[in-house]
Amino acid sequence: MARLRYKVACLFFWGGVWGPNFAAGISAQMIPSGEYASVEQQALEGSPDAAHRLAVQYEALMQYTETIFWGTIAAENGSQVAAYNVGFRLAHSPDAKQRLRGRYWLKKVAATGGDTGRLATSFLRELDEQERTGKKYPVVLPERYPKW
Repeated sequence: MARLRYKVACLFFWGGVWGPNFAAGISAQMIPSGEYASVEQQALEGSPDAAHRLAVQYEALMQYTETIFWGTIAAENGSQVAAYNVGFRLAHSPDAKQRLRGRYWLKKVAATGGDTGRLATSFLRELDEQERTGKKYPVVLPERYPKW
C-alpha cells in the first residue's frame, strides 16, 4: 500500500507522467533557462502553478531541499496537490519536526475533501496505524532530506 501511495504521490507531483514516458515527461516539464526568472517571480507573487513547476523541476534534478521549498510555496499559494506531496514527503522524513509538519499539510488537504483530500485522509489513517502498531511500511524515498 505504501509503495502504491508513493506512486500516486509521484503521479500527482509529476502531473501524470508516471510510466514508460517518464523521462520524456520530465524533460517536457523542465523550465527553459530563459524563462526561469519569470517563473520564479510568478511563484513568489502567488502563482501555485509556477511554484509547482519549480518543485517538479527540482524533483527531476533530485534537489530535494529546493523541491520541498517550492512545493511548500505552491501549497501556500493554494495548490492542494503540492500540499499533499509536501505532506507526504515530510511525513516520511527521519526528522520528527518534519514529520509533524508533514501531518499539518496532510490534515489541511484532508479538510478540503475531493480526491486529494480523501487520499490525504487515507494516508493519515495509515500513519496513525503505523504509530499505534510500531510497524513501518517500506517506502521508496530519497535518503536526503533538507535539514531544519
